[in-house]
Amino acid sequence: EKRKAVDGKMVNQRDVSKDAGKVWKLMSVEEQQPFVDQAKKAKDFHALTYPGYFYNP
Repeated sequence: EKRKAVDGKMVNQRDVSKDAGKVWKLMSVEEQQPFVDQAKKAKDFHALTYPGYFYNP
């Protein structure tokens, strides 16, 4: 799916994800840690909010 970027160009979500992955791999563990912590908090909140939830596509 294409969406308009900040600069007005159309960008593909796949390309955005690829670029984000490249940046993530270049980051140090210390730079990644705030995002890892935030993801854990979101996961814990979801587990408390929806106990017994099981993803079933």
